[in-house]
Amino acid sequence: MLRTALAVTTESMRLPLVAAALLATLVVAAPVAALTGSPATYTLTADFNDGTPLNVVTTADEVKLDDTTTPFGFIWVAVSSKSTVVKIRTDTGAVVGEYRSAPESSGQGDTSRTTVDKNGSVWVGNRYGGSVVHIGLQENGRCVDRDNSGTIETSTGLGDVRPWPGTTAAEAADECIIHYTQTAGSDARHVSVDANNDVWVSNISTRIFQLIDGDTGAIVRTEGPVGYGGYGGLIDANGVIWSAQPMLRWDTANPLSGPNGVNWTGYGHSSYGLCIDPAGNVWNTSLDGNTIHKFDPAGVLIGTYSHGTYYAQGCVADTNGHIWVAGSLYGNTVDHLLNDGTYVGSVTVGSGPTGVAVDSNGKIWATNYNEGTVSRIDPALGPIGGGGGPVGAVDLTTVPLGGNTYNYSDMTGSTLIGAPDNGTWTVVHDTLIPAAQWGTVSWTQSNVVGDGSLTVTAATSDDGVNFSPPVAVTNGGALSVPDGQYIKVVVAFARASTGESPILLDLTIATVPNIQCGDGLVQQGEECDDGNTTDGDGCDSSCVVEPCWVCVAEQGSTTTTLAPTTTLATPTTTMATPTTTLATPTTTMPGPFYPRALPGPSICTHDDGVSCDDGDECTVGDTCEGGTCGGNAVVIPAACRWVIVGDAGVQSRTRGQTNVTGHVCGDRVRLGEFSSTNGDAVATLATSVGVQISPHADVTGDIISGGSAVRGKPRLTLLPGLAVDVVAGGTTATRTDYPSKIYDTLGTHARVGDCAAAQGDVTAGDSLLALLPPGTDLGDTLIGAGGSLTLTATSPGGLNVFDFTRLRSLRDTTVTLDGAGDAGSVFVVRVEKKLDLRLRSKIVLAGGTVPGNVILYSQAKCRFGNEVVGFGTVFCPNGKLILEERTNWQGALVGGRRRVELRDSGVLVHAPLQVGP
Repeated sequence: MLRTALAVTTESMRLPLVAAALLATLVVAAPVAALTGSPATYTLTADFNDGTPLNVVTTADEVKLDDTTTPFGFIWVAVSSKSTVVKIRTDTGAVVGEYRSAPESSGQGDTSRTTVDKNGSVWVGNRYGGSVVHIGLQENGRCVDRDNSGTIETSTGLGDVRPWPGTTAAEAADECIIHYTQTAGSDARHVSVDANNDVWVSNISTRIFQLIDGDTGAIVRTEGPVGYGGYGGLIDANGVIWSAQPMLRWDTANPLSGPNGVNWTGYGHSSYGLCIDPAGNVWNTSLDGNTIHKFDPAGVLIGTYSHGTYYAQGCVADTNGHIWVAGSLYGNTVDHLLNDGTYVGSVTVGSGPTGVAVDSNGKIWATNYNEGTVSRIDPALGPIGGGGGPVGAVDLTTVPLGGNTYNYSDMTGSTLIGAPDNGTWTVVHDTLIPAAQWGTVSWTQSNVVGDGSLTVTAATSDDGVNFSPPVAVTNGGALSVPDGQYIKVVVAFARASTGESPILLDLTIATVPNIQCGDGLVQQGEECDDGNTTDGDGCDSSCVVEPCWVCVAEQGSTTTTLAPTTTLATPTTTMATPTTTLATPTTTMPGPFYPRALPGPSICTHDDGVSCDDGDECTVGDTCEGGTCGGNAVVIPAACRWVIVGDAGVQSRTRGQTNVTGHVCGDRVRLGEFSSTNGDAVATLATSVGVQISPHADVTGDIISGGSAVRGKPRLTLLPGLAVDVVAGGTTATRTDYPSKIYDTLGTHARVGDCAAAQGDVTAGDSLLALLPPGTDLGDTLIGAGGSLTLTATSPGGLNVFDFTRLRSLRDTTVTLDGAGDAGSVFVVRVEKKLDLRLRSKIVLAGGTVPGNVILYSQAKCRFGNEVVGFGTVFCPNGKLILEERTNWQGALVGGRRRVELRDSGVLVHAPLQVGP
């Protein structure tokens, strides 16, 4: 196991991409794992024990689904007078959610019975309206992101009850409400989960039993009535339903029909609460008379015992087979019996205990109807009672829940049958690196067969308490999550329908190496690094190779890339020129690792004779000579030298994992690896390669050129005049590899003309912006770290121009554009020289300002740093227009000269272009 980075050549980049379950029995402020730093590999049982399991076991240096059933770390309590169910953590008694039991239009649901399924989710019966609701356990990934926001919108505490308009679960604002089913009869009272994780529901008004599919919420079977059961109950490991008032015993393998004693048995004694002990014996209370009956699994009466209180409702058996009886809403005690019926004693709880349940720690919970609280009993406490053991004592009582707590059915999952189908292992890892940039999460799995699965999500945090929304992780692949010292990784297990559990053998977490342009190391995302950030020397200030230059690593340096499980050797690494010699393999490194160059800055030289573009609209066929780009004078429309990413353009470039909502248009278009474009990719020029597509780029619309080639990686070329599928490795790729509708290299697609027209509009817009009358002069402005600048409309509803010589900011700054309460206010921010907003700076719209009425205009270079958030159309006619990593912009990008570039993991959403009021 590697707990720290191995010495030489690389630093790992391991990033999780995390669905999303949370913790199981605890979710307090994020626990800090024993493993720290970067990279770190969880592989031994002791490592896995740093995490939090839910329905999984961590033994034999692996993690897999539990093959036994245990209660979950939550108790679900029906608050009948509010028609809600409350979710409580059993370790602390903290309320972590409250949910409606029915749509608002249905009126009072009057909740009473609950039962927990094998995934930890709860089914709740409504005594009014005859319905059941299924509420997912978020910590086990059982909720549904219906609005595709990337987060689960759900209740977080007592009183946080989300709206539920309409009549279906899909219309509930709380995304943990996943099914809602109308049932026979006006009251749903019997609710029990079978071995298939489906749900039997019945009622006292009709005594009809219905089976609900646990995955779909649909009724799939209807049985009865026979005049027995329906009031409450359970189903045992043999598929036999026991239901109260009067008591019914029915093997669900048979129809619920015919005479008493054939397919089913009805009993005549007074019957109320039901529970089952570890031996499969069923216990049945009577409401009055201080009596509880014990039956064997075949339905034969074993004995009748006194439990210490005249009234009784619910009961539960703990893991030792002891029986606990709720003293009813007429009392204030919970009675304790041994399994042979010996009375141990009674524990005083709150007023009106109607139901009892046992949690994962063996403690007993009682719902106090009259007080609206829930009490927890520790069986190891209290005086010594009958049988020689402790009676038990209350060690915790919750806050009042705001209504009558009415349960006498399963609240924790203690009566579940069969192994769980889903579970999670969650770890919160501390890198000890403030604002660490995350690289990759990778893992080794086995036994993933059939429809079984193992999926991973991740979220990050600066403080270990407040985490970003979880995102899905690709094994060993980089992902975009906010920087942060902590990362929460959730591994979700799904059992195959044939019974096999996926197995997690190890999991490695690592950050991105400290990449800094100008440090002389060519690292991930850099084309070159000559040891400085000077433009014009071949390697520009962004570590990108400039036109007319070629940059190579200095003699004596090399780059070593370690792939997954690349075997390195005994320490005989010879650094040649420029080769790395590895001897006999002995050490296995966890991977993948991203490339990291050894010391030695790039050397850049002129690359004469290659084609280039000098930015002069009157020359064409340019080539590089002596570091200068020049060519033949020809009249070419000036519009063709402009770029709008979002509508029209020159060289438009997106880098890895960017997302553009709109069209990418230009003389040439380059789509980076894993980028996505929700529109068309259009190149207008008819020479050379017009559209270049990197691996895994996703274009929802058409890929079009004005007669130039379309090229993908690995090398493939669509010749001008041909429209063919992308070819990779000699085989025709499927449309899912490059899911464009059309590959048009003829220049006949209508969008080519649209693009050219839009480019002409850009030129006109630029002329107008340059000629606008002077506005408020703010000179050379630098906003300090954490500072802010507010520009307020002096002409609300009209045109507002602000002029700067330079506009620059340090990190974490805010520029606010305040429309003074009028949505018609137009802002034009003109910068004579450089426009440069740094790390995590943002443009905020206030006072009614809308993105379509914001224009940022600079006559030189425009740069927006990592994680900048902004709005509006950006015009940058005379220099590069660059949005750095993880920038989120709503608007259009309009630029000239060499390119417009949206870098790794950026998001660009098109907003309408407006110039002038």
